[in-house]
Amino acid sequence: MLGIDAVDSMLFGGNGAGREATFNSPNKVNVQYRKYDYDFEPASLARDAGRKHTFAVPPVRLKKLPQWDWVAYRCDGQDSWTNSVRGGMVKQPTPTKWLIHSYEGCGAAGVKRPMPEMLREGLNHLDRIPFGTSGTSPPAAAWARHIVAHYTKLPNLLIFVPAGPDKQSALFWATGISSARSTAPDFGAYASAAPTDMPAELLSNFCTSLWPLIKQARGFDRPCPERVVGLGGADTAYYVAAERIKAVPLAVWQQLLALLTGGDTALATAKGLAYSWHIFFGEKTMLKPPLVHPHLPRGDRK
Repeated sequence: MLGIDAVDSMLFGGNGAGREATFNSPNKVNVQYRKYDYDFEPASLARDAGRKHTFAVPPVRLKKLPQWDWVAYRCDGQDSWTNSVRGGMVKQPTPTKWLIHSYEGCGAAGVKRPMPEMLREGLNHLDRIPFGTSGTSPPAAAWARHIVAHYTKLPNLLIFVPAGPDKQSALFWATGISSARSTAPDFGAYASAAPTDMPAELLSNFCTSLWPLIKQARGFDRPCPERVVGLGGADTAYYVAAERIKAVPLAVWQQLLALLTGGDTALATAKGLAYSWHIFFGEKTMLKPPLVHPHLPRGDRK
């Protein structure tokens, strides 16, 4: 254990340095011990070294791979599902990069974990992001927070994962999302139940707070619909192409985040949004059942 403790102290500064380096603080280790000069002129370096390099041949670039971002909220629940993400991603038909952004609502991101746990997080490409310590923010706030923070640099596909998902879900299978995208490449959902009508007690607040944002996003001025059909279950997950998210102005996502993090509006907004995420993701008010896939298809339960 002495060796592990020594490496942990050297790389991350021990407990006194606080939270260890993550994907949110890239290059932390490099610049801590060996400062890199990023602003240099190759020809000048060659000349000063007495070399005759001309740098006439363009540099060889790595192949640009598609990337998927998995976005989730966590308080103190299990995260073994991140192992399932890794298992599915490494078996994708096309090599695909991925990151898992776990928004930690109960302070877990600020606590150092044992080295084996940190190694597992690294293998899973898991980034723990501080998201309050009280655990009172609705999971939907983490999804909105991620969109706002990464709006200008979104990857090809985003997968919004519910809190504490079933690690056996088809969502994480190598053939899960890839198969769903063969017929619906830009949007799809995973849930345990079929789409249902938004309850009447939620529709009024939806029309007051969320429908104005939808009108801004779509650029129309239509009256609030009498029916909204969506997925209100707590285990609903979505995959969405970046183009669909960027089709909604950043200002709309910022307003939605403000509603989800406002003490008086957060809970009511989250309840209405559970039935209407698909509208913000570019679908019509009545979600089409073929776009919804079961977490555990019949005959494939594990």
